[in-house]
Amino acid sequence: MKRFFFLLLLSLLLQPAAWSQQVVNMSLDDFYREFKKHQYNENVGEVEEVNGSPWDKKEFIPGEIVTTSSQRYSGIPLRLNIYNNQIEFRNEEGKPFVIGVPELIDHIMIGDEKYVYAPYTIANRIEKGYFMVLAEGKALLLQKKNVTLLPAEPAQAYKDPVPARFKRTDSDYYLRILPAEAKRVRNKKELAAILGDYPAELDEFLRKNKTRFNKEAEITALIKLYNSLSE
Repeated sequence: MKRFFFLLLLSLLLQPAAWSQQVVNMSLDDFYREFKKHQYNENVGEVEEVNGSPWDKKEFIPGEIVTTSSQRYSGIPLRLNIYNNQIEFRNEEGKPFVIGVPELIDHIMIGDEKYVYAPYTIANRIEKGYFMVLAEGKALLLQKKNVTLLPAEPAQAYKDPVPARFKRTDSDYYLRILPAEAKRVRNKKELAAILGDYPAELDEFLRKNKTRFNKEAEITALIKLYNSLSE
């Protein structure tokens, strides 16, 4: 069992960089110092021991956090908890914590992968979550990684019990045209509805390449083309 705590970033609200849009580089020591100042020990849940993994990668990877007040904290050990829709970091003692107040974060780099916390539509409601950025420009192409928790199965005749387990499932792909929320794109019809100004070059690209909207490389190439045409 592990305990997870929130990192309270209240200091970021008190230090707006309104006078400058330049990013201020902060050290790992600065990050831990802010964490210790604003940490509060509220148990926000425990991870049950199950098979499989809720994380994108179990190991922590050096990354950086850039806040909306233009502060960059580099060299932080980070990982994505897909199931809980949270990004975790490891403190100086090696314990895992959850990054709280994600609305104060502009983006997070985990290795060479860029993540943003963004609103999106699902089942006629708006929620927020972490997405990996695949393409940037007029249209932001976002990947939502998915993990499902399968319940334990009791023993049956001639069958041993099966413990609860995490199962990685296919990713979903979303498009976001700021300032609107991200919307899932699964086919040409949804693409046209989101983009609105649908250029003829995209039709030609779709026909020529037989683009599949559930394939990362193929949909990324499509949206990169759209963004290049929109410059």
